[in-house]
Amino acid sequence: MKIKNLLLALIPISLVFILSGCAIKRGEVTIKQEVKETKVNNNSQLSVFIKEVKDNRRFEFNPRDPNIPSLSPDEINTKEVQARAIARKRNSYGKGLGDILLKEGQTVTSLMKENIEIAFLESGYQVIKDEKNITTDTKIVNVDINKFWTWMTPGFWAITLSTEIATNLKINTTKEDEINVFTKGYYQTGLESNFVEVIKNALKLHIKEVKTKIDKMP
Repeated sequence: MKIKNLLLALIPISLVFILSGCAIKRGEVTIKQEVKETKVNNNSQLSVFIKEVKDNRRFEFNPRDPNIPSLSPDEINTKEVQARAIARKRNSYGKGLGDILLKEGQTVTSLMKENIEIAFLESGYQVIKDEKNITTDTKIVNVDINKFWTWMTPGFWAITLSTEIATNLKINTTKEDEINVFTKGYYQTGLESNFVEVIKNALKLHIKEVKTKIDKMP
């Protein structure tokens, strides 16, 4: 009985080390997206230009819910850090620790711009990079990023990593389309590679939803 009680007492302590690992330190990752397939485009008029992608996320230091973007007090107002922040590590008690950023050269806006471009490419569109090449038939797209965050929920034997992405997509002068996706995965540790995996799954879902909107365009 004493041994059983001792083991039960040690479980939370061991989980602190298992789940947090190097959680106190900042992590930096690169997220790579790939075009799955492209439709044969026999119509040269099918083109798109991603004009603007805005990051509208708001960060807090100690939010009530872990799905709210958060940063340490000394960096919560640092725009360069906010632009790359995608997750916050936590220990087994849910206490916020080190954050996870995209590596320099990649931001949430650049990642989501690429995400939208992939959706159009897979739908048979030519993506125009230079505004000078826009024609009267080119679709002009503006994107608002309202949510893009990954968080950890502690569990007894495993942790849950969840990612939520919410965007407003405006094509030409049509009304804005809201696209919201959510995904989660169960893991034994909070390794950065696990965060990347659940984020990539959410990005794939987002592409799928954008393609659905594209297919319904007149």
